Amino acid sequence: MIKKMVNIIKLLLLYVRYVLFSNLKVAYHLLFRMARFQPGLLEYEVSDLNRYQAFTLFNIISMTPGTLSVDWLKNENKILVHTLYGRETYSIIKDISLLERIIKKSF
Repeated sequence: MIKKMVNIIKLLLLYVRYVLFSNLKVAYHLLFRMARFQPGLLEYEVSDLNRYQAFTLFNIISMTPGTLSVDWLKNENKILVHTLYGRETYSIIKDISLLERIIKKSF
């Protein structure tokens, strides 16, 4: 029980960190880089998650600036994610993987 509470706190702190840094990144690019976004779509597999965990991940992705969960492909066990930074798919997938690991431990 205590481990789950610690993991939930880790998840909340990680989420707050992602929201803060994402807000700063998007604001910086809007204000100083003339908004040179490279939008893109990526699929992220969620076959290791139950429905509740996948739903939580889906919503966290949508609430983070610069990313949006477009669709949950239930028959393929994938989440379709729209990102403003299509060239940075590796780092986005890495961040989502970290969220996924903590969500698995939390719920």
